[in-house]
Amino acid sequence: MAQARKTAAPKRVGRLHRSPSVGRSVGKDKQAVVPRKLLDALVGFFAPRKIILFGSAARGKAGPDSDLDLVVILDDDCPAEKLSWRALGEARRGYHDPVDIIACRESVFQERKDIIGSLAHIATNEGVVVYERP
Repeated sequence: MAQARKTAAPKRVGRLHRSPSVGRSVGKDKQAVVPRKLLDALVGFFAPRKIILFGSAARGKAGPDSDLDLVVILDDDCPAEKLSWRALGEARRGYHDPVDIIACRESVFQERKDIIGSLAHIATNEGVVVYERP
C-alpha cells in the first residue's frame, strides 16, 4: 500500500511562497501552480518585478498536455539582452517541462494592459501573480 506523501506548509519569503509547488488559489478547488524549480530559476536569473501565470493553468483548467504560460515583468532599465530568446532559454535551463515565458518591461506592460486582446490585457485580467518583488 502506497503511503501518502506529506508536504510542509509553504514558508513566506517576501511575496514568494517557498514550497515544492508555488501558486495561489484561483477558484473553488483550483490551484494555479508553478514548480518551485522554475520559479526560483526565473527569479534568480531575471530579478523581476513580477511574474504572472496566465492561460489554462491560471484558470484551473490545465490538462495533462498543457504548458505553463508566464509573463516575466522586468524593470524598465533592464538590459535588452534579458528580453532575448537566448536569455529565456538560459533562465529556464534545467527545467524541461513545457513552458512559454514572455519577458516584458514594466512600462510596455502598463501601456498595453488596457488593450483588449493584448498579452498584457489577458495576463492582467485572468492571470495569477505567482511572484512579486517586495
